[in-house]
Amino acid sequence: MSDYILLHTHSIMAFLLCTVAFGMLLYINRHYDGSESMRVFRIFYVGQVSWQFFDMLRYSMHPDYYGGLFYQLTVAAGTIPALSLLLWAYIQFNYLFLGDIYPRERKAVGYIMILTGIVTCTAAIWNEFFNHSDVEIFNLIGFVYGLIINLWAGMVCARKARHFQRLNQMYYSNGIGYLGLVNVLFITACVIAVIFGFYSPIGYWSFFILIWSGNLFEIIIYINYGAMYTSFKTKLIGFTFVILMSVLMIVALVFYPPLSPEEIAVSLTQQGGLTKLFWIIIIVLIIILFFLPSLLKKTLTDPLQSLLLGVQNVNNGDYTIQLPVGQPDEIGTLTTNFNEMTQTLKKSKEDLVKYAENLEEKVSQRTEQLQDSLIKLHETQNQLIQNEKLAALGELTAGIAHEIQNPLNFVNNFSEISAELIDEMIENINSAEYTEATQLATDIKSNLEKITNHGKRADSIVKGMLQHSRTSTGILEPTNINELADEYLRLCYHGFKATDKSFNTQISTSYDKDVQKINLLPQDIGRVIMNIFSNAFYAVNDRKQQSESGYEPLVTLRTLKESKTIKIFISDNGKGMSDEVKEKIFQPFFTTKPTGKGTGLGLSLAFDIITKGHKGTINVESKIGEGSTFVISLPIG
Repeated sequence: MSDYILLHTHSIMAFLLCTVAFGMLLYINRHYDGSESMRVFRIFYVGQVSWQFFDMLRYSMHPDYYGGLFYQLTVAAGTIPALSLLLWAYIQFNYLFLGDIYPRERKAVGYIMILTGIVTCTAAIWNEFFNHSDVEIFNLIGFVYGLIINLWAGMVCARKARHFQRLNQMYYSNGIGYLGLVNVLFITACVIAVIFGFYSPIGYWSFFILIWSGNLFEIIIYINYGAMYTSFKTKLIGFTFVILMSVLMIVALVFYPPLSPEEIAVSLTQQGGLTKLFWIIIIVLIIILFFLPSLLKKTLTDPLQSLLLGVQNVNNGDYTIQLPVGQPDEIGTLTTNFNEMTQTLKKSKEDLVKYAENLEEKVSQRTEQLQDSLIKLHETQNQLIQNEKLAALGELTAGIAHEIQNPLNFVNNFSEISAELIDEMIENINSAEYTEATQLATDIKSNLEKITNHGKRADSIVKGMLQHSRTSTGILEPTNINELADEYLRLCYHGFKATDKSFNTQISTSYDKDVQKINLLPQDIGRVIMNIFSNAFYAVNDRKQQSESGYEPLVTLRTLKESKTIKIFISDNGKGMSDEVKEKIFQPFFTTKPTGKGTGLGLSLAFDIITKGHKGTINVESKIGEGSTFVISLPIG
């Protein structure tokens, strides 16, 4: 056998790399999704398997057959074409990994790589068939070719990493950066081999460590950053294989350092050990590939799968499941704890159901209590609202009493005067003084007209009071805002003055003549206006009572017609409000008045009347020390 085959340490290494690449190829085929990056990566490992296989054949040949036809075909038709395919796919993979950022450049480089591969294969054919199979030239071709390709791949990775970094996509940037470090390992291996020689101690040690590490890191980077699903069993088998193969490779390098082809005599002394090591590797591979999976399946993955199914059942609400406890190891302990956990969860669920039933009963009872409380609260709220309305009605009544007194006085006075004139007219008629009697009749008629006018005025005031006191019908009526606001201003003023004889303030009015009648609920809008006027009078009176030097109370009423709205501005020069008060001013039961002076419902009801009842808005503008302005906006139409 030694006449044809002379095992070499590098043939052992090529065999190990070939098995790793073949395992990765099987893994890729199993997860193949048809994407271009996966297709290129599969081509890469096809080239890797072919390259290492032909390298293993080449390194295992007896040096006496170097230059023979089989050797020449192995190199020219096997090793170099496989290396060219591998490097083409490797460059393409570096461009495609985690995103094809430079598609046009990738395609152009692909064509260049094809031409470069043809040139490299041509150079290899020349070296084998026309240069007597010079091993040094062959190694130089392979290492220089690999060095150039890995330098370009490293540059591509650096550019892509910076691109992702600019986009703040650090996950992709890190993945491409790690792939660039793998290229650095391959470049370093090629440089050292060219400088120090492939068979020198530093040459073969660095080549083994860097090439082996680069291939493993490349696989790890692809699996992690390529987001490919990898089972725990596959990871464990792969990890075990890598550790054992690494140890065996180190053993080969330590005890059987690589020799140059010329050192045949020394190589013959290594054959026994290398042959035994080769068979050890075969046996280890068989154990790892055929026996380890079954062992792991029985002792690890099946129990873990059982636990996973149990967890899924528990997640779906099945707390009765109990798993068989296997070996007395960590998984067995975990299974025991899982069974205890399900029992605890089952009991907790039962307790929770009982608690929920009791809680439901308590909630039902509490709900009834809350409903009773809510009913009482509504009754109290309605009573407070009614009290607010009654308070407003009281103020209105006082104002109406003052307003109605004037026409009643006129009615009484003109009635008395008319009675006297009638007496005089009777005397004139009896005296046949008809001219004077006619003149007196004319005066009496004039007095009666005045009595009628003032009677109608009193009647309108009474009707207005009745209209304000009764509940709104909910029917919108055409109403003149200027007249409504003016009437409630006067009524509210006299009503406030009736409660405080010392009260006095200047009143300024400005009515927009373009304001026409709009549909609204006059009773409700009247309540809003009266409430704001009442607050304004209270504010100026409160400031006046503080005897502030030079202060003159002033309340202003202004109306304004805009394109689609009519606005009512009611201003006072009282103390004003803080921002905190303005935020709460329309909240129910909020008031700044002392206890007993207000319910806190007036502006809350006003807000609801304007916004909900009339689809308008009401806002307040105020500054401390300057006063407040309420702005009511009502839509036209």
